Amino acid sequence: MKIGIIQTRGIGDIIIAAPIAMYYIAKGHDVYWPVDERFIKPFSLAFPSINFIGIPISIPLHSADYFYLEPKRILEKIGCDKTFCLYSFLSANFDFGQTALEKRLFESLPFDCYKYAIANVPFSEKWNLKINRDIQRENALYEKLNISPSEDYVVIHQESAGFKAPISQLLKNYPKVITIEPITDNFFDWIDVLENCKAAFLIDSLYANLVEQLNLPITKTLYLRSPHPFTPIFKNDWRYI
Repeated sequence: MKIGIIQTRGIGDIIIAAPIAMYYIAKGHDVYWPVDERFIKPFSLAFPSINFIGIPISIPLHSADYFYLEPKRILEKIGCDKTFCLYSFLSANFDFGQTALEKRLFESLPFDCYKYAIANVPFSEKWNLKINRDIQRENALYEKLNISPSEDYVVIHQESAGFKAPISQLLKNYPKVITIEPITDNFFDWIDVLENCKAAFLIDSLYANLVEQLNLPITKTLYLRSPHPFTPIFKNDWRYI
């Protein structure tokens, strides 16, 4: 069976939903997933068994074509037997033909739980994230940051989509602080840095999702920036600020 997934972006949402695709692939299905073409390379390397298809950046970013209509056209052309639209909330101006059940689900569930509910996948699968890691790239970033093997350091991620949390102000007593910044073209390159840190202080974005879904056994602090329906569920012993 051909399974289609509609979730053009953001990066964190795609990471949250990746185990949905892997769940169906493990059952012998082919999964096709249109995403923003700027994300194709890192996601295709991380999840080679998922068929990612690029949505051109020439399509207006905040349009129904970008989020839904073009992905729907692509998946219909491929001949998907079943398609799951994973958005729980978009502009009221977009008519995606949501059913009464879908509306009840997104009115009642956190957005990450909704994705799994609408796709008929156990929510526990969210923490079964498996990534095809590029250890060479991860090590190169580790060296670029000038981290010695025995050195204690903490990692912060405090900026995303125009939002900046005052996390760095809380870490004046730490001798070495690594700030996650766009110094690599693949966000998965940061896994090794996160995996070996003494502690991580993160906003609820893609890096927090990676740490959570990979079940990294590090000290974790989450800076809350979104109301309840739009904050993912974190179960792995986080502190909150």
